[in-house]
Amino acid sequence: MRSMFLALVGGMMLGALAVWGLGHFRTQAAPDEADVEASTTSSNRPGTVQLSADQQVKAGITVAPLERRELAREVKGYGRVIDPQPLFDLLAELHSAEAALEASAKEYERVKALHSNDQNASARSVETAAAAVKRDQIQLEAIRTRLGSAWGTAFSKNHIARLVQALTTLDAVLIRVDLAAGESLPSPPAAARVQSPFDSGRSAEARFLGLATTASAQSPGQGFLFLLQPNSLALRPGLGVVGFLALEGPRLRGVVLPRAAIVRHQGQAWVYAQKGAETFERVPVVLEHALDDGWFIEASAAPSGNIVVSGAQALLSEELRSQINLAD
Repeated sequence: MRSMFLALVGGMMLGALAVWGLGHFRTQAAPDEADVEASTTSSNRPGTVQLSADQQVKAGITVAPLERRELAREVKGYGRVIDPQPLFDLLAELHSAEAALEASAKEYERVKALHSNDQNASARSVETAAAAVKRDQIQLEAIRTRLGSAWGTAFSKNHIARLVQALTTLDAVLIRVDLAAGESLPSPPAAARVQSPFDSGRSAEARFLGLATTASAQSPGQGFLFLLQPNSLALRPGLGVVGFLALEGPRLRGVVLPRAAIVRHQGQAWVYAQKGAETFERVPVVLEHALDDGWFIEASAAPSGNIVVSGAQALLSEELRSQINLAD
């Protein structure tokens, strides 16, 4: 009887010790699990990536401060590549008028010589020949005026054969850019930066020819004519383009963002800014000024500090992979 009582008491004590031990283990383990969860959340929150130095080397990550640069102030306009056929027709009229003047001038000299030598030509014939010369001169000047006012001074000169050939072969194109209704420039632009309709990251500078003399049916704003030569954007007549007209005055200050630094995610452009030796944060950027070597970002909107200039896509992939792992 005594042995049974001792066995019962012993079992109860062992059970109590087991319960106490399990509770004590749980109270000790709980903070560690919470710490691990908090650490994972903070290091893998959306937009932030942590990579060790070795991982950065393997991923090809390099960082650098962005190059500072100045850019002429610009006004955005919309336009199209012009069909040069009306220009060719007007140039044909010009050549015909030049030929007519040359012929009438020769006839006048011939008649005048006959009249002065032996009176084989009457004074009336000389007057008639002189009048023909005057008529052809007026006609030629009228066509030149139409040509200059409609297409700019580049086409009112005599030496335009090479330019016409370039337009015929599309090595050069004519572009009209119109401002929005109510907008105007205090002075003509020196040039326009034309954006490629196929790739918004490419642009080329077009030379200013003159003011458009007719209103556009698509845009009632002020219009300008430009010549893009060479046609580095492979433009064709009828294509719509975006043009940035350079303005006089103080230049914009900002930085150049290399194209390799830009990643696309959820319809937005981003770059990764370095926030620590092993921490990178994804920040949004607005791309408006395309350059040959990247994008110009105004100083007020530019990301600060060192930026990932190569390997940015690898960082985005790592960020998205980490989010998937957390979700699992």
